[in-house]
Amino acid sequence: MAAALSRLADRVIEVITGVDAIRHRFAQVQHAAQVEVRSFVTAPFVAVPPGTTR
Repeated sequence: MAAALSRLADRVIEVITGVDAIRHRFAQVQHAAQVEVRSFVTAPFVAVPPGTTR
């Protein structure tokens, strides 16, 4: 149990809502990432038109 809690403590979970806030934070995370970016998306899904991301 302690090992599982330790592994979870190494992860950061952040909840972001709103198209502009998501766009801004995802760009920040993407630029800072050294290996990969993983995300977990729940409904309702929001889609933005192609070419509107920065």
